Amino acid sequence: MSAKYENTSAGENYENTLSAFRHAVELGTDMLELDCQLTRDGQVVVSHDSVLDVRTEVKGAISEYDYAELPPIKEQIPVDFMPGIVFTGKSEDRRFPLLEETFQHFPSTPINIDIKTDNNELIEKSYKRSRHCEFHKFSCSKRCLSKKRCEDGYRRILALGHHCSGENTGSASL
Repeated sequence: MSAKYENTSAGENYENTLSAFRHAVELGTDMLELDCQLTRDGQVVVSHDSVLDVRTEVKGAISEYDYAELPPIKEQIPVDFMPGIVFTGKSEDRRFPLLEETFQHFPSTPINIDIKTDNNELIEKSYKRSRHCEFHKFSCSKRCLSKKRCEDGYRRILALGHHCSGENTGSASL
């Protein structure tokens, strides 16, 4: 079975939480895909959205808060691909996990880290954490703010010693 978890368990778990990743691994996924954001105090958190408005009762960007200040995820969240359907979780796992924590919980599961924002500190911290485990893949997404910024991000990744092999040990896709 070849499968990749990429927010596909929406409606089954709170997305991008340790319980959602655990559920995906239990179902037999081969790889987890996640996005990262940087908090004001420099912590790398797992979150698809850079703003809190989508998943919490608080407005503002994740980057405007220290990690300890991040609010819990809403108890009820609309399922994007099913208009009118709301996910109500039974899980107590309603917090944003740290990237490092995700690696610790899933040491043998390949993880693709997709960076969608042009932030030197986020790129460097995410990459440095990912390269300590041979199973993790790092990518700078085409969805960066502009082609030039993506190319700059790609050069920064290479400057960190990253080699584009296309294997699980790393890639920078443009």
